[in-house]
Amino acid sequence: MIKFLEEYCNRLFPSVDTEIKNAVRHEVDQIDMTKSPWFMLNQLDVLSQGDILDKIPFLYMKDDGSKKAYVGKGMVLSNTCDLQRDPYIIIAPLFNMDDETEKKFSEQTKKDLKDNVVTAKMGFKNSRLDNYFVDFSKSMSFNRNIILKGIEMQKIRIEESLTQYACYMLYIKLTIYYMRVENHEHFETRDRGI
Repeated sequence: MIKFLEEYCNRLFPSVDTEIKNAVRHEVDQIDMTKSPWFMLNQLDVLSQGDILDKIPFLYMKDDGSKKAYVGKGMVLSNTCDLQRDPYIIIAPLFNMDDETEKKFSEQTKKDLKDNVVTAKMGFKNSRLDNYFVDFSKSMSFNRNIILKGIEMQKIRIEESLTQYACYMLYIKLTIYYMRVENHEHFETRDRGI
């Protein structure tokens, strides 16, 4: 199955055709994460893409323009190579489906989140974080040195590192979310610029 996912990821770049996107969604639906674990038994030695950190301070702008802070778990989205040299890294927040701070989810929505049907979010069905999901739409950039210093001083902890199987799921989810082709009618209105 990993070889199959790897081939799909290679076919998806740099953009996702609707046909391929739908095929990938179908294949993602077939993945049984009860057979392969999401998280490694021990965290990786260096901060890596997909790592889940705790105590990350997220800041959002509400509809009225005021700011809302959220301190909690976050998933590193930046590529592991970039984590070694770029001054900023991208982290997406994790939310508990039953947390009072998030909107109330129906049982069907919770099932969809866990089954990874929702494009902008990634769930961790049948894991230690079964009731959590990553929200890619609320990703933020953070100063890499501050995050690394927080880890060094044990103010921030790497809670989980993804297995290879789970990394492929992350790649697929990010690709579908960020790189799918726009609505074809809208896309046709763009100047070709050739």
